[in-house]
Amino acid sequence: MVLAVSLACVVVQTSLWCWTYIRQVGILPIPIWDWSVLRPFLALVLIGYLSNLINLVNYRFDVWVVGNYAGTAQLGLYAVAVGMGQLLFYIPEPFARVVQPFLYGQVENEMLARFKFISRLNFTTVLVLALLIGLSAPWIVPLFYGPTFNGSVIALQCLLPGIVAMSFYKLTAPLVVQGGMIRFNLYAISVAAVITIALDFLLIPAWGIVGASVASSISYFSLMVSLLGDPEADEDFCWGYVPAATIGCRQLPEPDWRSPLHPPIQMTGPHDNLPVPLSIGRPLVSAILPCLNAAPYLAECIRSVIDRSWGHWELLFVDNGSTDGSMAVARSFADPPIQVFEETRKGVSYARNLALDRMRGKLFCFLDADDQLPVDSIRLRLDLLRRFPEAQFADGAMVAHDAATRAPIWKRSPWFQGEPFDALMRLDGSCFIGNTWLIKRASGAAYRFPEHMTHSEDLAFFLGISRQGKYVSTPRTVLHYRTGHASATLDSLSGHSGYTDLFQCMRQLNPAPSGKQLDHAWTVLRRIMFRDLVKRGHFLKAAFAWRMPTPGTDDPAPGR
Repeated sequence: MVLAVSLACVVVQTSLWCWTYIRQVGILPIPIWDWSVLRPFLALVLIGYLSNLINLVNYRFDVWVVGNYAGTAQLGLYAVAVGMGQLLFYIPEPFARVVQPFLYGQVENEMLARFKFISRLNFTTVLVLALLIGLSAPWIVPLFYGPTFNGSVIALQCLLPGIVAMSFYKLTAPLVVQGGMIRFNLYAISVAAVITIALDFLLIPAWGIVGASVASSISYFSLMVSLLGDPEADEDFCWGYVPAATIGCRQLPEPDWRSPLHPPIQMTGPHDNLPVPLSIGRPLVSAILPCLNAAPYLAECIRSVIDRSWGHWELLFVDNGSTDGSMAVARSFADPPIQVFEETRKGVSYARNLALDRMRGKLFCFLDADDQLPVDSIRLRLDLLRRFPEAQFADGAMVAHDAATRAPIWKRSPWFQGEPFDALMRLDGSCFIGNTWLIKRASGAAYRFPEHMTHSEDLAFFLGISRQGKYVSTPRTVLHYRTGHASATLDSLSGHSGYTDLFQCMRQLNPAPSGKQLDHAWTVLRRIMFRDLVKRGHFLKAAFAWRMPTPGTDDPAPGR
């Protein structure tokens, strides 16, 4: 009966989460059985469970040793000491829940400032309470448990320093894990478990429950010291836990970006036909910025490109017939790397193509006039391309902010690693969440947006170049996206023609996608149109979208 009730509760909870996800994120869950997609998730799950299992040793191994070496009476005394000490764990856990939404997958400066404040508050609170409990333990323990348990006092006092250290770990662990360094957390827990086992066998036979408390405190301190180390060298390796072999790339050491000339990287093996990797220390990055009537947000956007951690860049600003003074805002920036072009209103694809023709960078990326780049946006993606020279595209997470309040609304992170074409055709968001790709220019390649498209033209562009090489990503934020104001992406009715145009672009790709890929893509696009129309109350149009025939079915679909 208990199991049945528990199962029912799990089913209800899972159903509520699925409903909330569909309502808030707006994407219907679609099962994916592609091993290249499942492998990173399985790695995350297995490492997470392994960490929890090893951490259980840190918490429970001493209890087993005390019971076997000191007897049940001493075990009862030790249980009282542990129970009172672990009451302090109720302090960092709610703190961790508070900071976790702000730290999810990112460690940008503004988030770290918030974390530092909460971390100091947590540490100070636990330290003060631990001192109070330690000093008052000779009176508190007999008051609550009776004089029989006076033997727990010294064990409790020896355990409290470790409890303080463990409280630090409990708050810092979300920063490490959500920052993409889950392997580093596993290493720290493993070291602590080894210390626990060794010291328990060494100290408990000699000192009894006091030895168990000392062993636990030293183990907890080792966790804190481990997390105070510098995991920087690991944090951008494809989520921090996906090995280089996952995408068939060689993993390279961190280059010295300060060196004026970095030695060329020699490529060998099956990818010799790919473009030569970067061979200079500071490659020029071109940022392409089309604009149409975005004067209220444009200055912040341009300033975000200027105020980043990567100094070798150019910004190509293309005004697309603005009438609100956007050109004046752009021309107010006198930085030499900024090129300003003024055109009549010919569409966002035309504006981007003009910039693609004029860019000089070895790498390029896009942003819209109401977007902002985080400080480390370019550097994070460049580091990935340096470490994985076979990769042609580097990506990261995007955070949406309310246009009026600037409050974060949602965050979407890519999770795919490898050749991105099939993943893009699945339309599952694994490697496309917006204009977040940093692209390494391929020799002789032509980069053009379809100028007849006004919606989904970015996905059509990425599909067209996705066979040039491999794709890598970081869960850290590379783009801040503004939502809740007038923009083309909010007009779902006119966007539906963009979905049909996107499908036609898919049919015209060379080599052509398979018939199965095209059928799946059209099914997903129909679902998107149906959901958008239902949300806006256009139920008849939604019914038509759900049953809309595949575009171009009169002609034989390529790839069949």
